[in-house]
Amino acid sequence: MARPVAATLASTVLPTRAKLDQLAHYTVQVPADGSFHVTTFGSRVDGLDSSVKAGPRGPVELADTVAREKISHFDHERIPERVVHARGVGAHGHFVLHTSLEEYTTAPVLTTAGRSTPTVCAAETAREVRGFATRFYTSEGNWDIVGNNIPVFFIQDGMQFPDLIHAGKPEPQLNMPQAQTAHDSFWDFISFVPESTHMIMWMLSQYTTPRSYRMMPGFGVNTYVFVNAAGKRFFVKFHWKPHLGRHGLIWDECLKLGGQDPDFLRRDLAEAIEAGTFPKYEFGVQLIPEENEHDFDFDLLDCTKLVPEELVPIKWVGTMTLDRNPTDYFAEVEQVAFCVQHLVPGIELSLDPMLTTRAFSYFDTQLIRLGGPNFNQIPINKPLCPFITTLRDGFHQATVQSGPNYFPNRFNIPRTPSTESGDSEQDTKATLAVWPQTVSGTRGRHRGPKFAEHYDQARMVCDKGIREIIVTRFAKVDLELAMDVAVALSLHETGNPISMLSSDNTFTATGRKLAIMALDGIRCIFGVVVQLIGTRPGRCIPRGRIGESDAGGGGSGRDADFGLETARSDHRYVKGLKAGRCVHWAREMYGTLQADCGGGDGRGVNCRADCAICFWVRAYWLPRRLHREALPTKIDTEQVSDDGKYVNHLGVLLAPSLKSDESGWIEKLTCGASDSASFGGALLKLVAGHRFLRACD
Repeated sequence: MARPVAATLASTVLPTRAKLDQLAHYTVQVPADGSFHVTTFGSRVDGLDSSVKAGPRGPVELADTVAREKISHFDHERIPERVVHARGVGAHGHFVLHTSLEEYTTAPVLTTAGRSTPTVCAAETAREVRGFATRFYTSEGNWDIVGNNIPVFFIQDGMQFPDLIHAGKPEPQLNMPQAQTAHDSFWDFISFVPESTHMIMWMLSQYTTPRSYRMMPGFGVNTYVFVNAAGKRFFVKFHWKPHLGRHGLIWDECLKLGGQDPDFLRRDLAEAIEAGTFPKYEFGVQLIPEENEHDFDFDLLDCTKLVPEELVPIKWVGTMTLDRNPTDYFAEVEQVAFCVQHLVPGIELSLDPMLTTRAFSYFDTQLIRLGGPNFNQIPINKPLCPFITTLRDGFHQATVQSGPNYFPNRFNIPRTPSTESGDSEQDTKATLAVWPQTVSGTRGRHRGPKFAEHYDQARMVCDKGIREIIVTRFAKVDLELAMDVAVALSLHETGNPISMLSSDNTFTATGRKLAIMALDGIRCIFGVVVQLIGTRPGRCIPRGRIGESDAGGGGSGRDADFGLETARSDHRYVKGLKAGRCVHWAREMYGTLQADCGGGDGRGVNCRADCAICFWVRAYWLPRRLHREALPTKIDTEQVSDDGKYVNHLGVLLAPSLKSDESGWIEKLTCGASDSASFGGALLKLVAGHRFLRACD
């Protein structure tokens, strides 16, 4: 009798390598199985680094089947995460135009001064180069500016974009490293792409380690086109400048924050908005008339180059304020579909070959990421203006539409200027019209002649920023050495604060966070300090209340927002300060060149205000004895005179005993009434400086 099939299979002994042998059948070995690149249908291709254009500077052809296949396949590689900027943060806000651009464009969002436009803004957190995207919900439709926090990009032609991202993503064998591009694959690719040199110089600067999204600039990167009412064209570059200035983290902080709080930047933005300290960004444009397109030694269509402000000043025209956090992250941030092809009348794409490919790729990516062609019907993506269309059906269709699904038709719906009688010119100005533009050239895979220069602007970045960063490295070794080098490089006149690459940066205490080290016995600060650091978990007890019962949690103490692993069961102040974690915290703050201050015995901080303090992002108040325990002897409080005056030494503000008229310094600072000659005024100036050059043992 034949054995049952199940029994036969159960008794079968498979070879140890059976599964490996099966996988080997599907594995393509490079280069043993072929060294020529072919399409997915087997045809050998003639080039992989340039798309087909009508002339070296002409438009990219839709007929370039190799480029379309390469980009489209890349768009559909990840399910369901974003392929490039995979982990982000978003916030709602509004944009107010204060300077009209009617001379340059017909877009009402940029022509009607005083007009307020709803916006949603998103930034990416997991990679060195940060995405910076903004959507304007205008009365003419959605307008998206999708860029980065750096004004240039790695590559000139979108044909290479899949290769760039593949090289920067984790290596496919072990899927490592995560959230960073500092590995062999990336640098291998970059070494063969000389046009990336400029971007690499920016990537190695503090622009890629922002201290806060509220202190991070944004750029449209690519060149766009404005068209005015007369049909005159202007090339345009977009800029966002944070009102709090541009500031970055020190590398040591980045390493620690990555392990202690990977959501540091996201949390900072959300908490600032929640507290009413709304981030603001100034919107600016660089405008070049079309007839001046060739006046530069670089090509305006090359996104690896920027337009120097010395040649074309930025015209600041409006302000964006972020004033509301999302209610549902998935619905309002993860599902937002930014596309560079989302334009409004008066704004066009240029012939930048990178931008042209992005216009195809972004839309194509959303088809799989958001489940089909109807992603525009998701609430966060819906425009505020009414519209009709002949587009129908598809996955996730949420609209019941009547009327014809073809055009033209006897109902003359939808209407277009070409179907209207009378003055169609006015209607054309309010549509995505095709304005006359001469295009000519020989078809082929090529680039403009000015695209071949890769190093002039990279040297400019080095001259402005890299030297300052190197000086800060020297300062950690020997302060006098750093000062000597700074003088030799003519950097000594830039001042002590180290903040990004710009010499015209903004230094303000507005929006900063003040952390106060609170031990039991501290006096009357509860209700004022937003984030309190205690020496142990639980409540900090005010002076005169130590030992009282607070079992119900309703006493005058307050729970610390953060705790240090010290003095868990002892109220003695000095013992808490001598504990290792507390001292280490103070030394780290000092070693990362941040502002700090200390005074009295740590218990004399007095404030009767009942309001939230308005300082955000890491400035510190430390008790006097903690300075004595933790910081170098040259910063010891013995330097302070007995008359009670404070001393500001290399960004450390010291005061052994505050005068009675200084006891309300926190209240004065929160109300913006600080006197520049007072302790609070000195602290305000200190916090605004961000960082201070000093020796670090």
